[in-house]
Amino acid sequence: MLTVLKRKRLARGLKNMDVAVKVGVSETYYSKIENLTTQPNTQVIKRLEKLFATSADELFKIEE
Repeated sequence: MLTVLKRKRLARGLKNMDVAVKVGVSETYYSKIENLTTQPNTQVIKRLEKLFATSADELFKIEE
């Protein structure tokens, strides 16, 4: 399973820790967000949208 969020992170050559620091969460929490095992709060979603310049709807889509 590959989310758009993960694809965008990998395309930029970023590690989980890099994104976690940029959006102000722990690496473990970010990993759970990316793997869709937890839902981030609105503030974190907005930071992710800004970082990856796309909507939350797009970021959390699953690609086959």
